[in-house]
Amino acid sequence: CVEKLNQTIYEEFYKIAFRKKLYSSLDSLQEDLDVFMSYYNKERTNQGKHCLGKTPYETLEQGYKLYERYVMDGEPLPGKEKEANASSSSTPFSNLQNEKTEVTTAQKMN
Repeated sequence: CVEKLNQTIYEEFYKIAFRKKLYSSLDSLQEDLDVFMSYYNKERTNQGKHCLGKTPYETLEQGYKLYERYVMDGEPLPGKEKEANASSSSTPFSNLQNEKTEVTTAQKMN
């Protein structure tokens, strides 16, 4: 992913920008790069086969909504409702707590 982004920045920004303008400072170059990155993230559709023509920002927004729903709010994944109901009465690490207690009890018996 990072390599592809670097390639895109090189091909779609640097190659064009350096032909059109002679930069006298890094600040000036950074300003133009910031404008390009805003365009890249919010206007230019992603060409990846799984992106379905969405911009990177749209993909991030949709992914974050799913993250909130399934991770932060704890809603079970589709098709995993039965597993969630079976384990909803315990915390993810409660089985480890019980195992530790059992070992401690076993050690006392010896």
